[in-house]
This record gives sequence, C-alpha cells and structure tokens, in this order.
Amino acid sequence: MTVTYQLNFEELNADLIRKIKSQFNNRLDSLRVTLEVADMDETDAIMNNPELSEKIIRRRKSAFDGNVLNFTPESFNEIVKKHSI
Repeated sequence: MTVTYQLNFEELNADLIRKIKSQFNNRLDSLRVTLEVADMDETDAIMNNPELSEKIIRRRKSAFDGNVLNFTPESFNEIVKKHSI
C-alpha cells in the first residue's frame, strides 16, 4: 500500500509523524517513508489551496457576468491621486 500526503510547510511537524505511525501501527517494521520536496509554481500553489482557488473561480465568474470596472488611464490616475495619502 502506498499513501501520499500533500501538505504545506507548517504541517510538517512531529504531529504528522505520530499520525503516520498510528496509521501503520501493526506494520512499523516494514514502513518506509520517502519525503519529496516539490517547489510548486504559483498556479500549482493556488490550485492546491481550495479556499483561494474557489475565490478566484467566483471572481472570474463575476467578471464574466459583467461585474467589471471600466476606466481610462487618465481617470485611473485621477482616482489614484484622489485616494493617495
């Protein structure tokens, strides 16, 4: 049997080791653990975060539904000037 855990840096701790040991308690003599560190690109990181990817999907749908702002470069500059500190 092969089990794959995908986790972020904060989840790599002693608690994870305890969880793995409890899952395979009766076969610890034959347990082999391999750690692979994969540097995800930005897209992979976003898609592996369910909360963030859902937020992006909702915002994309909202834009396709017509909820967008239109402005010229000049009007954008005026907005920036008006709201700058």
